[in-house]
Amino acid sequence: MDFQPTRLMMGETEIVGAVGYRPEEFDEVIAAMADGFYDTTGWVRELPLESLVDALHSLRHGIGGKTLLRLG
Repeated sequence: MDFQPTRLMMGETEIVGAVGYRPEEFDEVIAAMADGFYDTTGWVRELPLESLVDALHSLRHGIGGKTLLRLG
């Protein structure tokens, strides 16, 4: 593949990469997590619904990964 950075810039083009997984791969990882294969401590931050705006600001600034908002 030829890469022409000037053409990329002048065309205001954006390159985005993505990774795809098959459904059975998700099942395998979820099963491994349930079996304790991965330490999931700290992966999900749980907050009250009232903290929604603060949670969005944190995520926008790259702080945290997943946030679960409690409704009650």
